[in-house]
Amino acid sequence: MKRLRIAAGLTITVLFLWLIARQLDGAALLAILQRVSMPFLLVALACLCIDYALRILRWGWMLRALDPAFRLRGAIQPFLSSIALNNVLPLRAGDVIRVVGFSEQLRAPRMRLLATLFIERLLDLLALLTFFFIGLAGVPSDAVPVALLSTATWLTGAAVVAVLLVTFAGARIRALGEMILDAPFIARRTWGRRLRSAVTPLFDALLLLRSPVRAFQLLALSLLAWCFEAGVFLATARALAIDAPPQGALFAMATGTLATLVPSSPGYVGTFDYFTLQGMAAYAIDTNAAGAFAVLVHLVLWLPLTIVGALLLFAPIRQLLQRTGGLPKDANT
Repeated sequence: MKRLRIAAGLTITVLFLWLIARQLDGAALLAILQRVSMPFLLVALACLCIDYALRILRWGWMLRALDPAFRLRGAIQPFLSSIALNNVLPLRAGDVIRVVGFSEQLRAPRMRLLATLFIERLLDLLALLTFFFIGLAGVPSDAVPVALLSTATWLTGAAVVAVLLVTFAGARIRALGEMILDAPFIARRTWGRRLRSAVTPLFDALLLLRSPVRAFQLLALSLLAWCFEAGVFLATARALAIDAPPQGALFAMATGTLATLVPSSPGYVGTFDYFTLQGMAAYAIDTNAAGAFAVLVHLVLWLPLTIVGALLLFAPIRQLLQRTGGLPKDANT
């Protein structure tokens, strides 16, 4: 099954890369990329740093709300390492590693980490869809495929319902789950007791949004993080001298990022680029310029996070090898 999903993802990537290639002129694309402005590119990188600092802070707040002894700096390595792994491994392996591989380091049950990941994704989806509809307001009605608009509408409805359920019905959902676990058929069995010990942290974490104040704070932090990610897109457009309105950058960010929900190769190659291109082209931007923008913004988002995450992931391994004599202390020289 795993091999089938990987093969399907690679097939989708190849398909979208072909769709991109047939729209672009290679020479024109390179000419646009060669005129990149470094100052604006540095602004994009600065926005990216603030963006991910806010995301780490948001996850750290959730973990500390569940464990007051948790230190926010403890969220840095697991978060960035998981992003790097998602960028280079299939099937969102980085998310699995964050939940399973860092559970002991974070001193948190795996189901608790899984619940925080679910809440994180839910908040991101709400923020992203907000920017999608803001960007959509400036696009001619015939420039957006009906299927994309319909999908975004359904996703918005599902995300809002999920947030309302977790916020206002979380306690009832937990009570229902505990009632099921207390049923004699389950409670008397060893696997039933194990199931309870595994699921209880999940219920506890899902109640994070029961506090309206905390829910508002986490949603506001999510919106702020995505504002800085929009800054990455806007600064990248300026770096290529693309005269796109701010709404165009918002729409390209939303369409490209929503496309990462489609299974593809590691790093979302193909799907992200195609829909980012289409989002920018919807604002009457030249196709080659939109293609160059999609390539460059993808590189800005992928390369720094992958490098930093990989360094953080392998630093403990290197230190362990040094302590055990497997690696000289001056191995970098």
